[in-house]
Amino acid sequence: MRIIKVKSLKNQQVMSDKCYVAESFFDRLKGLMGKTVLMEGEAMLFPRCQSVHMWFMKMSLDIIFLKQGKEKEIHEVTSIFAQVKPWKLLPLLDVKASEVLELQAGITKKLNIQVGDKLCIN
Repeated sequence: MRIIKVKSLKNQQVMSDKCYVAESFFDRLKGLMGKTVLMEGEAMLFPRCQSVHMWFMKMSLDIIFLKQGKEKEIHEVTSIFAQVKPWKLLPLLDVKASEVLELQAGITKKLNIQVGDKLCIN
């Protein structure tokens, strides 16, 4: 699985230096299910994605929906779901998004990430 870095352009803070890209069918299907904790700096990016669920999850997550900008590496935050609990029954959906970033719970508040912010993903 490919590993990339995610940085906020608003405050130049690195959000993840170990972001796994779920590109294959199996990686997308499994996602972060089975993990009990995300270490600081870990995350997962789901390209070509507008919805996620928390079924079978064992930890809370911050979930950021993104749309790719004109520049390939720049992505705009379209919505944020913070501190989403495991086993949330309803899917989280954002039709404006083109990808989803799942991060350690609390990171969006800690780094003051808001809708409209730009992230550099490379």
